[in-house]
Amino acid sequence: MKKKMTLVLLACSMVFTLFGFSLTVDQGSKAEAAGYTAKLPKMPPTSAVVVLDITKDKSEHSWESTEALLAITTIQGIVNRTSSTKIYLVNAPQKWTGIWNPPATDQWALDDGLVPGTKTYPTLNQSKRFPVLSYLVQNYASYIKGSVLYPSLSTTVNDSAVMAAITAAAQTDAIPLSSAIQSYLSTTEGKTYTSLADTRGFANEIDAFRWAKANYFNANTTKAFVAKHGFKYWGGSPALVPMTFDYFVASKAFIYSLDANKTNERAEVASLLNTTNYPAGTPVLGEINGELSELQEIEDRGYFFTFLDGANYSVHSSYASDPAAITAPAAPVASTIDNNGVYVAFYVTDGDNLSIAEYNHHNYWRNSGYKGQVPMGWSLPPMLLDLYPKKLQWLSANNYNNNYELIANYNDGSAPNTAAGETAFTTAYKDYLSNSNGLFRSMNYFDTSAAANNIITTINPYFSIRGYQGATNGNPVSWSSIGQIPDTTISGSTQSTATPQEIANAAKYVADHTAAGTPAFVVVSVGDGGHSGDPSEDAALAKAIMLNNAGGRNYHFLRPVDLAATWKAYSSPTPPSGNYEAESATLTGGVATYTNSYASGGQIAGSFYQGGAISFANVASGSSVQIRYANGSTVQGKASLYVGGTDVAQVTLPPTGSWDTFSTVTVNVTVGGTVKLQIDADDAATMGGSFTTAGNIDKITVSGTGGGGGQSSFEAEAAALAGGAAIFTNGGASGGQIVGSFYQGGSLTFTGAASGSSLTVRYANGSTITGRASLYVNGVDVAQIVLPPTGSWNTFSTVTVNGAVQGTIKIQIDADDASTMGGSFITAGNLDKITIN
Repeated sequence: MKKKMTLVLLACSMVFTLFGFSLTVDQGSKAEAAGYTAKLPKMPPTSAVVVLDITKDKSEHSWESTEALLAITTIQGIVNRTSSTKIYLVNAPQKWTGIWNPPATDQWALDDGLVPGTKTYPTLNQSKRFPVLSYLVQNYASYIKGSVLYPSLSTTVNDSAVMAAITAAAQTDAIPLSSAIQSYLSTTEGKTYTSLADTRGFANEIDAFRWAKANYFNANTTKAFVAKHGFKYWGGSPALVPMTFDYFVASKAFIYSLDANKTNERAEVASLLNTTNYPAGTPVLGEINGELSELQEIEDRGYFFTFLDGANYSVHSSYASDPAAITAPAAPVASTIDNNGVYVAFYVTDGDNLSIAEYNHHNYWRNSGYKGQVPMGWSLPPMLLDLYPKKLQWLSANNYNNNYELIANYNDGSAPNTAAGETAFTTAYKDYLSNSNGLFRSMNYFDTSAAANNIITTINPYFSIRGYQGATNGNPVSWSSIGQIPDTTISGSTQSTATPQEIANAAKYVADHTAAGTPAFVVVSVGDGGHSGDPSEDAALAKAIMLNNAGGRNYHFLRPVDLAATWKAYSSPTPPSGNYEAESATLTGGVATYTNSYASGGQIAGSFYQGGAISFANVASGSSVQIRYANGSTVQGKASLYVGGTDVAQVTLPPTGSWDTFSTVTVNVTVGGTVKLQIDADDAATMGGSFTTAGNIDKITVSGTGGGGGQSSFEAEAAALAGGAAIFTNGGASGGQIVGSFYQGGSLTFTGAASGSSLTVRYANGSTITGRASLYVNGVDVAQIVLPPTGSWNTFSTVTVNGAVQGTIKIQIDADDASTMGGSFITAGNLDKITIN
């Protein structure tokens, strides 16, 4: 028995139908797993594939070869849109690098089980000029309802006329034909078709675009994405092949080619990219002509762009987008801190480029003689969860004992430049990461501005790598925290043929510019894997060079996520004794520990229902307790707080939006000794029943601790400020704010500090001058604090002053401090917080 299913796209709290996809699906088959809604169109499930080798069809490497491929991929898309027996192409050329014979990724997908189902291999007539095209028109004639004629391809072709023809062909189930291909099919195959449209007469790009929009932008057009392509782009070449057009056609996408580098065409883009036509934040997929004006125009309209290349997405997208089928990688692990260490994570990326990730990266990941030898991060757009879920499953299961890590890189450029577009972008990005079973714990975002910190915070990865590339032989890098998220930039060149020596130099540059006795941390580029060589080999050779020329340093090589965990441990070397991880507590009543990369220790206590309890022993005394939790339900969580066996308060845990989004609540009660969170019957009744959870618990933090060697942490912005010191916003600060304008006479005063044996100051000093300030304890000047440069005003470090502290603590720039720095108008730095040890 069969049933009809209409694909639905959920985005930005708006649900809308992807018109044109009334697909027949076997009962029990799913295009997406329960609990996850695909954001891009999914084709009906595949039961079998007809494998066709296009080696001969592409062999001329000519414009007419490309025209034949255009007809082939269009027929493929029309068939695969509805049929469970799909057309699958092997030996496809690669658009982005212009290679007619790239790595055999399409064949490996068959060999490695990425295309489940029965395979048939028809015998092709190799005497034909275009054997696959000939086979398709003879064997799939019932799918082809006519033809759409377009101008012959060249470096001067009217690209918009060609895209108009493909758009029309997708809507009418027609074959797009140039004069040459029309003649070939008529002469060789005896095939003539009723002409349903002809785009050869348009005088300019805008007229062709307007015709296509007026006639073929309609209710059947997918609104999940916009397609873009041009055969004149990047100088024009027959190698700008249309291998993704099968997916564009199968999805009934509107394909445009307006070039934002040209003033008149740029002005026309607004008639397409607007919220009347597409929801804000909709992706534009395909090809653009350069990356400046084109990206800017798309982003200014409230949308974003991703380079999309690769064959057979109308097949790959038919398999279920099932997060549970992805093998979860190992959780982040912090290495032991070595003060003489250099911690290196290699990273191979060409940003969001699916072409290089699809062909080149897959080749080196699978076949390099150095595969898996060195920990490394590889960039990949997380939208493959929709487009090619089997690829994610294969990569996750073949990560060489967790030596390889996938880094999310969603798009080229930055988020859309409208509020609605940015919200949709971050919502979709976060949803991809949340539904990849921990596969994408790290992300790479090109925008390095402080304003972009809000994007990172909303998406909430474990680790944020910013920017695209640095200098070939190395460059300064910055490290900071965006809330709890480690954030850094890259050393080394991405889009070049950097040698292993130059890659080693890029890492050593950071090591050589880090003070002796202080560990260095660096994400170093090993190229893009497309324009450069084998990144697995280059990383292995660069590692050997570093170890053989260590310069007295100890080199450690980690996955990017482990590098972040190590830096995080170093930047907060002694977690407050008032911090207690839920997974380390005594769990009873069914409460269990689960992995969550967004939790402070990588784990949470979940399955927290009526009767469940989380008990913390030997808790320091304090005046309040903060509970960090995630509540992805719509129900207000309720739990009882017990101190020393006494029920002292009911804790309310409001929804946080998702199970990976954490928040904190504070309960102002005296705590100490044994602290327990438990869901009692009255808590469960308030929530609606015994099987309603209060949420997942990450940790508790006790504030106002004192005595017994306890440690207290004070945000600088909470201190009493004097002498011109003022509060400023900084996304890398622990509380999102710092105290700056800190010059001679300025001071920060903290009261009620617990007793301790030392004081740690977290600060940023973007100048080249070593900052100086005096430390006062209960009115007595006890020490001068030295605050070395940190590299930028967004890069934070810590210094520790040994000596007894308690009560009132003041940090002040006295005259002698200012004199040592060089004058009364030189700042000692921006202060984030102090910690009593």
